Amino acid sequence: MQFTLGFNATIFAYGQSGSGKTFSMLGPDDVVDAIKEGSDNVPDKVQNLYGIIPRAVFDIFTWINLEMSKDSQTEFEIKVFYYEIYNESLNNLLTMPPQKNMKIREMKNGTMVVMNCEPNYATTPEDIFELLKIGQMNRAVSGTNQNARSSRSHTIFVIDIEQKNGDGSIKNARLNLVDLAGSERIDKTGVTGQRLKEAQKI
Repeated sequence: MQFTLGFNATIFAYGQSGSGKTFSMLGPDDVVDAIKEGSDNVPDKVQNLYGIIPRAVFDIFTWINLEMSKDSQTEFEIKVFYYEIYNESLNNLLTMPPQKNMKIREMKNGTMVVMNCEPNYATTPEDIFELLKIGQMNRAVSGTNQNARSSRSHTIFVIDIEQKNGDGSIKNARLNLVDLAGSERIDKTGVTGQRLKEAQKI
């Protein structure tokens, strides 16, 4: 993955439950479980199965270290957000318990902002994995005929990067990593009750 500040990018996974969206974004269950337990001392065989989000995190910090080696006055600030859209409610997954029914506003410069959502700052990959761990524990999942651990919500993992150069110039970039809920037809899922309500909202 190649990074250039000054641009925003989005990667999202779309498809039926069980088609590999979360697998692509995070990795298999071993990786998800390892992230939930913490990123310290993750076995090599698990690291080899990392999906897009963990790989992007490591690549970002590799790139940052390279840029800082070129100019010792260069400074970076990384902010992380993790949102969930569940039953048409926008929730902040990085608070315990999650903030729910958050509002979105468009600013004068055209950017979209989630109101009253405090950023989470990171200086190492481990900081981001800890936030990812919190978000994964808060995410809404349940079993369906399609997938025993079906995601019942859309999630957006956001990494904001600001680069302050020694000459005073500033560059910004935002990377949105999106894992959408399953898009299958309701009659295939075999869901009822609350699960049916979730599927209709999806």
